[in-house]
Amino acid sequence: MQPIVSVKDVKFSYPAGVSALKGVSLQVGQGERVALLGPNGSGKSTLILLIAGLLMPTKGSVEVFGQSTASKDFQKFRSRIGVVFQDPDDQLFTPSVIEDIEYGPKNLKLPAEDVAARSAHVLEKMGIAHLRDRAPHRLSFGEKKKVSLATALVLKPELLILDEPTANLDLVSRRGLIDTLNELNEAGTTVIVSKHDVEAFPELADRVIVISHGCLLGE
Repeated sequence: MQPIVSVKDVKFSYPAGVSALKGVSLQVGQGERVALLGPNGSGKSTLILLIAGLLMPTKGSVEVFGQSTASKDFQKFRSRIGVVFQDPDDQLFTPSVIEDIEYGPKNLKLPAEDVAARSAHVLEKMGIAHLRDRAPHRLSFGEKKKVSLATALVLKPELLILDEPTANLDLVSRRGLIDTLNELNEAGTTVIVSKHDVEAFPELADRVIVISHGCLLGE
């Protein structure tokens, strides 16, 4: 079976000359729960952005759903990928929660009734229906985290990528997030999470990939 994600000898350097990844190779199969473990600055976030197609490798290749992220055709696959950034303020940018959640489906030009149904479902699922008309910048960090996850889930992604998803969440929010991710995985969604500590890993991942100083140390 072809892997859903294939990273081959990927190197990446930022414009200032900082080498973030130094020849990383890995594969993720359909339906897996994979965790990327490493300290801050290890290259985890860069790898996530490369897998999502938001950055292009300096050398090597990244394929998702059998398609190179560098190809023009990859745009067709973006709706199948959900990305949740570490800082929800990087993800929320409209005047209200509902506008943020509806942005993705509307951008895909889905029918209005489909957009409304999907949005209502994810608001209820995440327990944030009461926040629908609130301004994102007035929410607590935990509420913002839930909304940012909702903006990804509303697209019904086949691949969900999350950067430090449990960081700065209280115990109740952390438990709810873990349960939601595992329900999605049981329904067939492939999940990739990055974390800098091992807390909650047994509940979040079946496989751990260790990254340090831009290199893959092992699994």
